[in-house]
Amino acid sequence: MTPVMHDFRAAGAARLGLGLALAVCLAVGAACGRRGGPDSAASEEKPAPPDVPPQKNEVILQVGSSFYFRADFDAALKRILGDDPDQPTPETLSRLFDRFVDDKLLLEAAERQGISLTEEEKSRYQEKTREEQNPAQSRTPTAAETNSLNDRLLIDKYSFILVKDIFVSSEEIHAYYIAHKSDFLKPERFKVSQILLKTEEQAIDVLARVQALSEDGFRSVARKESMGPEAAKAGEMGVFSPGQLPYEIEKVVSALAEGQPSQIVQSSYGFHIFRLDKRIGPEL
Repeated sequence: MTPVMHDFRAAGAARLGLGLALAVCLAVGAACGRRGGPDSAASEEKPAPPDVPPQKNEVILQVGSSFYFRADFDAALKRILGDDPDQPTPETLSRLFDRFVDDKLLLEAAERQGISLTEEEKSRYQEKTREEQNPAQSRTPTAAETNSLNDRLLIDKYSFILVKDIFVSSEEIHAYYIAHKSDFLKPERFKVSQILLKTEEQAIDVLARVQALSEDGFRSVARKESMGPEAAKAGEMGVFSPGQLPYEIEKVVSALAEGQPSQIVQSSYGFHIFRLDKRIGPEL
């Protein structure tokens, strides 16, 4: 997380549960209502995710006076999913479209409130983003990428402003928790390890060896041969919830059985062999 984002998120983190839910509903209610008449049931619902394959210039969403086209949603999908040739599942597509709609509602609400980014905030964020890039892959972002980053930063700034002065009593928090316990369930999580190799030939050789090895054997190979930073921890990457790993990696890992190594996955960093160490079921 960059320092600029941290500035907007840290102070409001403790209030983001009940407070943000209430504040966002109030702040964007008018924008939601403009998607249908005052008596229309559709005005209380998000649009359905676009089906395949509508025209790129088809309007799929109107927020206030702004219109968004299929091409806008496709561009957002590409930024999230990358160049993965596989089509996302209907469930994933629906979730991503919900996020797309939420973002546009929040941006419109921020504009109505006269909230914007200063040039200093933009430049600090862009500078930090450049510092975090791999020097070998460093490049100047496109105008669309810069606009997307600025939109995300503005959403974070607006969300912070919404909650910074909200006070929610401990009694209200407890009552909300009791009534919505299921909302606080942690989703299924994955404990993941990897071995990262420089060449495909190395990866093929290592995969042939680790397929028959125990967890201790996999970790021994990871410690000796992986060129990733996790080598110092015997390949352990950590525990991840859905959406925390890049889409291409999550798709591979989630399909594995516990203790199973993946097939070789190529990325800009090299050739990966992932291992699903453990599935952790939903829990409070």
